[in-house]
Amino acid sequence: MAATVHAGINQYLDTYKPAMEEALKQGLINEADLDRNLRGVFRVMIRLGMLDPTEMVADARIGFEDGVGNELAPDPWWQAEPKALARKVTDESIVLLKNESCADGESKSCADGESKSSGKGGSRLPASAAGTARALLPLDAKELKSIAVIGPYADSVLIDWYSGTPPFTVTPLAGIRARAGAGVKVEYATGADLSAVAALAKSVDAVVVVIGNHPTCDAGWEKCPVASDGKEAVDRKSLMLAQEEIAKTALAANPKTIVVLQASFPFTTTWSEEHAPAILEITHNSEEQGDGLADVLFGDYDPAGRLTQTWVRDEADLPAMMDYNIRDGRTYMYAKQKPLYAFGFGLSYTSFTYSHLRVSAATLGKNATAMVSVDVKNTGARDGDEVVQMYVSHEGSKVQRPVEELKGFARVALKVGETKTVTLPLAAKALAYWSDEAKGFVVEKDRVEVKVGGSSDDLPVKVMVEVR
Repeated sequence: MAATVHAGINQYLDTYKPAMEEALKQGLINEADLDRNLRGVFRVMIRLGMLDPTEMVADARIGFEDGVGNELAPDPWWQAEPKALARKVTDESIVLLKNESCADGESKSCADGESKSSGKGGSRLPASAAGTARALLPLDAKELKSIAVIGPYADSVLIDWYSGTPPFTVTPLAGIRARAGAGVKVEYATGADLSAVAALAKSVDAVVVVIGNHPTCDAGWEKCPVASDGKEAVDRKSLMLAQEEIAKTALAANPKTIVVLQASFPFTTTWSEEHAPAILEITHNSEEQGDGLADVLFGDYDPAGRLTQTWVRDEADLPAMMDYNIRDGRTYMYAKQKPLYAFGFGLSYTSFTYSHLRVSAATLGKNATAMVSVDVKNTGARDGDEVVQMYVSHEGSKVQRPVEELKGFARVALKVGETKTVTLPLAAKALAYWSDEAKGFVVEKDRVEVKVGGSSDDLPVKVMVEVR
């Protein structure tokens, strides 16, 4: 403990008082040492306004003075620019997993229009290739009189242990209510009573079911009552989402049901993928979670989030729990079964095409870098972002390599009909493998296939590069 104090450490997560008191008793540290360390703590607290009088915080400190005539600046998190940034980040993180027409395409909200295919095939085709029925999303508030928001976490923004405390939060329920407007009745249920879920879902024009996990399991240390939940010190015991029963009940009562997976990690929500017309994936902690979700639900933002993990269809598709060798079938790089949702997957309300893939050099030296370029066009009816992803696979490697491996990506904004050229660097050193024999990374002579597209399972353009 004394050594950490002398090293300048001033934050401790675990029990520290007994050791600190013993160090003081033995003369290994003194009060001057503690004062020096605490100075840094208080400096940060003062800069953040954490020691300001309560009335100053309540009024964002505008017009208040520090006691010597200097007006205090308002807290940054209440300002328009930081709030807009939080909302933008939230918008960009939301993933559209599925968007098809609802089952009873007779109603006005399911009239003719665009339809996007589901995540099952990873298709990014325009509506004409998928059918004529309008996809359920985005919702049109002018065509709705009532919405039900259902789910145990639908009226809360869940915070993880290390996420800090946001100055404000907008829950999914609050965000949907604000965006839907006064002319749309928005009702809420936790989903605890499935009979009440069915009755409510049947009585409204559209349903938004928010289900998923609690990031801290809503329980004490080393406790997770729900098998599919997990956290630090607690492994998940199942990938099956128990709350999916809420979605099943709501969908049975109302075909216009949107499933929102509020998830810290993948689930095997195969039933929802097969039956729900629309599925979104969001995560936790954002103070603008509800506004961001509403932006996507009502089409104010075209979704362009991408999955950062592979979602398997079944737990049986994974190796044994204690098998840590990813080559035995873990991650998108070595998966042996077709996933429920692939790594990098995410749909859009618009569509994109890829063409004219080229590389600056067909042969790549061991210390060289080639530039890979591709033309991307927005072929749909909405402005939107596409996340262009570049993967490689090895044809002549002497060692086992991934089936494919992400080597670069870029997010690009495209207006309707616009084409942009996206260029990504590919360094030979990025193609190296670790050699136990050489005790280092080795760039070998190889034939490498470079593939570009919108996700790891949707790579329509390819080119070969020789590594020498």
